[in-house]
Amino acid sequence: HSLGAAGSVEFIATVLAMKHGAVPPTLGLEKVDPAFADLDLVSHAARPQRIRLGLSNSLAFGGNVASIAVEAPNGSEQAGEQ
Repeated sequence: HSLGAAGSVEFIATVLAMKHGAVPPTLGLEKVDPAFADLDLVSHAARPQRIRLGLSNSLAFGGNVASIAVEAPNGSEQAGEQ
């Protein structure tokens, strides 16, 4: 199972989103509550977006916490742009 590797899977998803220039949708978001209408939520399908910086946070049992911040290489907007 991937419980122990969930942080790695999340980090890979973060890097792939940066590489492909797309913000993935929020799983299970069907209808936005009007109280949260001012938030930038992504529903139903990925949205094209240049992503220069990424942050992956992992929280585990026993208080283990890790965060990894990444930046697109050479200051480019997407890893695929050179």
